[in-house]
Amino acid sequence: MLCSLSYALTMIPDWFCAVDNALSMLRAGGRLCVVDFYVSRHAPAPGLVRHGTLRRVFWPLRLAHDGVFLSPDQLPYLMARCECMHLEEHFGTVPYLPTVRIPYYVFVGRVRTQEPAAKHTRADAGGGRSRAFGCAMKPALKRRCGFAAGARACTTARGF
Repeated sequence: MLCSLSYALTMIPDWFCAVDNALSMLRAGGRLCVVDFYVSRHAPAPGLVRHGTLRRVFWPLRLAHDGVFLSPDQLPYLMARCECMHLEEHFGTVPYLPTVRIPYYVFVGRVRTQEPAAKHTRADAGGGRSRAFGCAMKPALKRRCGFAAGARACTTARGF
């Protein structure tokens, strides 16, 4: 079974829950494929690309005007939740600006047989931008992400 998210996570305010929901729909051994823009953490895990300060500051500010919110936590979160089968980090050109390059990643992960427990907490993660996305979530995931309790958003503790 396969679930793909192509340039979508950066446009979903509650992307932690979107990833959790996608993983909950897959059986053990299922594949999660994600392609999206991103910026690295200031100190990424060994083996991952470290973007310079200008790139880490410029792209989130520039794309936020278009409703695209880059997070340095997406790639580490995917790697923590799935067994990484394939990962590529690239720089793509921007239309009409051939010398400007934006970072993106290609991630293919496999759902583990024994999923480690995630540390979820209910909070307003979007600075007022948060809203529930319209996808069919399993009832247990709704409770874990706070939708059944009337919370506005879901976020995961930064210690993943």
